Amino acid sequence: MERPYKLNKFLLKLPNKSLFKPTINKIISPWYSIPLIDRWLLGQIIPPMLFAISAFTVISLSVGVMFDLIRKIVEYGLPLFLALKVLFFSLPSFLVLSFPMAVLLSTLLAYGKLSSNSELLALKSLGIKTARIISPALALSIFMTGLTFYFNDNLVPKSNKLAETTLRAGIGSSFSEEKGKENIMFSRYGSRINSITKKPTKNNSKLTHIFYSQWYENKIMKNVTLLDFSREDFQQILKAKTGKFDKKKFFLDFF
Repeated sequence: MERPYKLNKFLLKLPNKSLFKPTINKIISPWYSIPLIDRWLLGQIIPPMLFAISAFTVISLSVGVMFDLIRKIVEYGLPLFLALKVLFFSLPSFLVLSFPMAVLLSTLLAYGKLSSNSELLALKSLGIKTARIISPALALSIFMTGLTFYFNDNLVPKSNKLAETTLRAGIGSSFSEEKGKENIMFSRYGSRINSITKKPTKNNSKLTHIFYSQWYENKIMKNVTLLDFSREDFQQILKAKTGKFDKKKFFLDFF
């Protein structure tokens, strides 16, 4: 009696497995529609390109963001989870720098390896022209150029704004959890408002604010001073006897 049951159970599983085959074929079929020589050449270029993107991005993040976040974690008590979120939101702005360098480096490595192994000579001996050999690299570079423009125009402004908001909220929330601290001071970097267009500039590494509080206790800051450089044509100094950080709005309320 057990054998028919096992057979029927096996037959019920077959349709579920067969459903994955069309999906997998749809994903893989465009790759196999590419000519064999192009697939082979792309297979020589793409692995070093992915490695170069990872290496350049990690180095850029370490120099541009990571050390600054570590300093804010140590000095201002920025939560580690929020620091990781800021690091993640900062990633697109460094990817657009890594893409062109990675494509150049991977192309040089791939074709240099093919030349040293005399594989380019073998291809030319079969009657394949130089333009045909470099066409996969040109197609890949055009694709990466379009991807870089898309990242730079769509993802980078939004991600930088999210990173700036998350960092500001994290520093403010870390101060709100302190109990009895004096001489609190931190600076904020970001985009300034252009005097002509009245829009934020693309450069988000300029000093925009300097904040100072003489004493902090019971979630209230005392003798607060704020230097505002967020506008290119206008600077101001704000002073208040007391201030409080609003976690919901991510604002400093002076009163």
